[in-house]
Amino acid sequence: MPVYDLDTITKVINSPPGQLVAGCVLGGIVWKSFEKWESVASESDKIQVWIWLAEPRTAKSIERWPETFARMFDRVFGTKHLSWKCFLRSTVASFIAMGITLLVTFAIHDRNWYVAKSIIHEGRFWFFVIILVANVIPDYFSLLETRFVLRFAQGSSALNKTAVLLLDFIITLWIALISVSLGVSTVLASTANGLVVSALLSPRVLLSAVNPLELYLSARILNEPGVAPLWFYPAFFTSIWLWLYAGSGFILKAARKFDIGFDWFSRHFDIEKKPLQSIGLVAGAIVAVVYWAVVVVHHFVG
Repeated sequence: MPVYDLDTITKVINSPPGQLVAGCVLGGIVWKSFEKWESVASESDKIQVWIWLAEPRTAKSIERWPETFARMFDRVFGTKHLSWKCFLRSTVASFIAMGITLLVTFAIHDRNWYVAKSIIHEGRFWFFVIILVANVIPDYFSLLETRFVLRFAQGSSALNKTAVLLLDFIITLWIALISVSLGVSTVLASTANGLVVSALLSPRVLLSAVNPLELYLSARILNEPGVAPLWFYPAFFTSIWLWLYAGSGFILKAARKFDIGFDWFSRHFDIEKKPLQSIGLVAGAIVAVVYWAVVVVHHFVG
């Protein structure tokens, strides 16, 4: 693509109307993902979600959202984590997350596109090998961590569920920083003699990836133009869905409890028959608002 075409696209995306549309598109992707998710959910799961959203007085039923999410999670990735089915689906999710991350970071910071394109062009095949080591595999472990989190959250109190979600964020953040550190260390280890398999599995590379100083430096380079965001943010992919599911559900529950537009929302979006789509609509709105907030902050601060 000619440079001037890319510059034109950059100007359009970074204009206020372009950013408005980008936020709407991102929110729409989230909404449609929940809609697709609902299409594979069982009727029993849908009923449980509806009870959770609309029946605040049946505490024993409504506090089982981790169980319902875990069952739908298994429908997407399979019940056995140590299987090719789960690994391949996790890999697909990783590349989808990388694509979304690239588009979002490009819209916010267009220099990322130029740096990422040059690195992909120079690395070619080896770039995807690095992605496998520094992204796909860590994301697979992040998916496993989410499974454990869901298991611990089942049957616990509301306070413990909140603590589990906080623990999920801390562990996922650690995995994400390791992804960046591992990617940077692997690239540096391969610059002298070219990338070889032994460099990917080098003890020095693996140990440096979990070094606290390396993790700190990994956090520092996230604001620099480059591919670091492509290694960092996809690690949060499954956890984000968990947070959006829980957060959006509790927003709808609060609206029901305090009678803030719940009846109107229920009439127009049929929460009873399409509870996951309703959660997805709220989740998409949250994502869009957060995106616009980040854009505004970046505009005035960055």
